[in-house]
Parts: sequence; C-alpha cells; structure tokens
Amino acid sequence: MLPSIGLQGLEPNADYLVHGLEQEPVRFKGKNLMHVGLNPKLTGDYDNALIRLQRV
Repeated sequence: MLPSIGLQGLEPNADYLVHGLEQEPVRFKGKNLMHVGLNPKLTGDYDNALIRLQRV
C-alpha cells in the first residue's frame, strides 16, 4: 500500500467533492484532506488515477 497523498492550501472548513476515488464523488472537509490525505486504490507499478477536487 502506498502512503497517503497529503494536500495543502485547502479551506479547512469548506466541503470538497472528490471525484475519482469511487464510482460516485465523495464529500470531505478540507481539514480532513489536509491532515489525513487521500489514498487512491493503486495496485501496480504503472497504475494511475485522475482525482479532481470540487469545492462545494
């Protein structure tokens, strides 16, 4: 398993929709994304993911 991808510069109290982790967008608080980060499901050396954040 890869380490979490830490994010910076988000509004801590704002809500963000994260597109690309699951089939449907997932809602997170900015503070959670900055402190916990994201864990995309990557399985191999050349696996990749496109993740888009949308502030709502």
